[in-house]
Amino acid sequence: MSQPPYRALQVALRIFSVLFAVGGLFMIFGNRGLIIRVFLHPPEAEVSTLLLFLLKEMGGMVLMVSAMLFRASRDPVRDVAVVDGLKHALKGGHMVRKLFTRFIP
Repeated sequence: MSQPPYRALQVALRIFSVLFAVGGLFMIFGNRGLIIRVFLHPPEAEVSTLLLFLLKEMGGMVLMVSAMLFRASRDPVRDVAVVDGLKHALKGGHMVRKLFTRFIP
């Protein structure tokens, strides 16, 4: 008996995994100059040591999510909880964006 193809889902999960990994590495190895350039030149006082520390911690979390997505891309049926979590996170982000853009003219 043949298994149904999940090729598109595997490719999408691998793309998200690579994007999350690149973002996580930028967060971990980014210094003050890179952060100022990425955030479009905020005032120097707003880029504090605490912000850089929290950004590095968040980069570790993003790398962990990237590893989970890569593992789920190998067999999406077995790791359906990761796929569902990504689906709900994307749907939640879309709903929040829709809610906030309703009140902004």
